[in-house]
Amino acid sequence: MSKRNIVIAILGLGILWILVFAVANMVISNVEDADVSILASPTQRPLRTDVPELRADTATPTEDPDEVALAEDATAEATEEFTEEPTAELTQEPTSEATEESTEEAEPTPRYTLSALQFQQFQTERQEEFNEEYLASLPPVEIERDEDGGAYPIQIAIQDIDIFSPVLVVQTDPEFNIVTPREEVGYYALTPKIGAGGNSVMVGHVYPGRVFNALLDVEVGAQIRVTDEFYEEHYYEVTEIIRFPYEVGTEEDRELGFEYMYDQSEERITLVTCYPEYEWTHRFVVRAKPIDPDSDGDE
Repeated sequence: MSKRNIVIAILGLGILWILVFAVANMVISNVEDADVSILASPTQRPLRTDVPELRADTATPTEDPDEVALAEDATAEATEEFTEEPTAELTQEPTSEATEESTEEAEPTPRYTLSALQFQQFQTERQEEFNEEYLASLPPVEIERDEDGGAYPIQIAIQDIDIFSPVLVVQTDPEFNIVTPREEVGYYALTPKIGAGGNSVMVGHVYPGRVFNALLDVEVGAQIRVTDEFYEEHYYEVTEIIRFPYEVGTEEDRELGFEYMYDQSEERITLVTCYPEYEWTHRFVVRAKPIDPDSDGDE
């Protein structure tokens, strides 16, 4: 084969490789664009016509307006009860005399002549001996319920919509927004604990794959099971579902919605997430009252 033919063959292979690379790159780009378009234009579930919107210029859809003043007083009392003052004195600076004594009594660091394997074995044996002595010296610990019978929730399950999740205790951020866990349900620590006789508020994210994504499909009458830190199960039944403006609407609308969320007029749990799907302009609020799972439902 002449040199000319070899050069032509090499050039042909190079051009073929460039064409294959260009076609593959085009296919990959089209697939990525298709994925992005799917994410950017998701199919939104139809808005629920059975969920009323709570606004300041309309009457509360599920409660008597005359009870608003009582609910405000109960919410204020509950907030004060479950808020503790921070401890003023946390640390104590050592005195100069104590510092001098500790300096005088300090012993030099011992030098070990063991091999690395012998030293590791020696350290393991010392740690095991220390653990046995330390655990034996500890007094027995008994966790007791609060005086009001409340306990932290650790799990929540709504079988009708396939929700089963651990529950984390959460607080608010510097802007007073409840810190919502990414994957779990969050119990807002400034509301009464489960079984304490008040309104326990829990929050969660709503998005495909998130914990409260199916909460938007819950119906009145659905049962909720909450397990507390003592592994006791509490059962609830959904009684009310409302939405209120959060990113839109007036400040009065948001205040009325928060009053509804944190109302402490009776024992219940309140589940909160965003609404509607992919817009998140409102808050979706589900109320559930305690029930006896063994009863026939007749009161």
